[in-house]
Amino acid sequence: MAQYKILVSGASIAGLTLVYWLKQYGFEVTVVERASELRLGGQNIDVKGSAWEIVKRWASSKK
Repeated sequence: MAQYKILVSGASIAGLTLVYWLKQYGFEVTVVERASELRLGGQNIDVKGSAWEIVKRWASSKK
């Protein structure tokens, strides 16, 4: 199988989640972020219902 190199633009929750899963499947990933420092503001997320089930599966897959 060919080694794919992927560039992800943005280190927000969506970008970093994508990076995590791509690396789990063996992709070589580079992340670029425009912000020069940590942004303390932004959109809050509420994880409940089916999203909570996904988070639990994600956490248990790391063990």
